[in-house]
Amino acid sequence: MKYLHQLRPPHLGFLVVLSLVAIAFGIGVQTLQAAPPGVARLAGPWQAALVWSGSGCGPMAGVVNFTLDKNGADNKATLRTHGACGDNKTTETFRIDSLNADGSGMASLTCNNGVGCGWVLTIQVDRKNTIFNMADIERTNPGNFVAGTAIKQRSSDDKDNE
Repeated sequence: MKYLHQLRPPHLGFLVVLSLVAIAFGIGVQTLQAAPPGVARLAGPWQAALVWSGSGCGPMAGVVNFTLDKNGADNKATLRTHGACGDNKTTETFRIDSLNADGSGMASLTCNNGVGCGWVLTIQVDRKNTIFNMADIERTNPGNFVAGTAIKQRSSDDKDNE
């Protein structure tokens, strides 16, 4: 305490400013690490449950497993479907095409092994980047009625079971 009384105002001001800069820098670094920009924050393994009220095979259900890279894409997604045309398992491309700061965006999923069909999906990602819903509501993609929810799967990088 005696030392602080001996500091002249310019020296005390310098210490206060230096302390504030150090605090602000520390908070800034933590913020950048907590929320990487864009689709990179969605990287990792996912599983989505899908339901079609109408398709070329009538009502269907499906599950797609995909692992997004830092660019938001997986060219080896596994799509398993069950419907009037039977049970199928194909390799598809799932891609996050855009992602806004509020978590809304667009994604796409191919079908038929990437030949001649696919879905244009409107998505909304939750605040923790662990769940997103999706639905094909595009007028440019008529006759496709698919919707579902994707959940990020746990990985060895997870620190706890939040």
